[in-house]
Amino acid sequence: MKYNRLIFSTKNQGKLEQVRNLLIINNVEGIDIISEKDVGFLDEVIEDGKTFEENSEKKARTLYNYCIENNINLDNTVIFADDSGLCIDKLDGAPGIYSARFAGEGATDDEKREEIMNVMKEYETTEDRSASFVTVMTGILPNGEKIVSRGECKGSVTKEIGKTFSKLTYNPIFVPAGFEKPISEMNEEEFKLVPHHREMALMGLIRQIL
Repeated sequence: MKYNRLIFSTKNQGKLEQVRNLLIINNVEGIDIISEKDVGFLDEVIEDGKTFEENSEKKARTLYNYCIENNINLDNTVIFADDSGLCIDKLDGAPGIYSARFAGEGATDDEKREEIMNVMKEYETTEDRSASFVTVMTGILPNGEKIVSRGECKGSVTKEIGKTFSKLTYNPIFVPAGFEKPISEMNEEEFKLVPHHREMALMGLIRQIL
């Protein structure tokens, strides 16, 4: 194994635990994952890129530079970050990189979902409501080299907002291809069958560093 430590550029403990669990599910052993807080990085990185790739690289590169400047040992270590969002075909990929603030700064999850419903109300068919959940992960190797992986789950936007059991903003309005209900209404067994965009991106990254 070339690398046995990952530093995840995130302050989201839930996302960190999700990535750890995904490695377990995929039988990846011998890799320790820590977060940026574990190396003392507390700054907020402004995501001002034009693509998922640009945003994920900026976050990973900023953390990498911090580690270099502070003499943090990066032997056998990959620093990585992700950026993700919902991309709707009829909206030219929007909300995309603006998924978190599509309805304006400070909008609630309910308001974000309602905004999507409003802009999509003229489109009736599943084909016209086609969309994808996308995650891009960028890793920075100890020598500064960049590696990139992308995961995508195709599907469509619902006509009505589903039950909001999920903590994830757009799960109640997204139906994966081959399914008939939004992700938020799926039971555990159904959810296991859904191609997971973050998992695909993560495993694509892992395959490049093993």
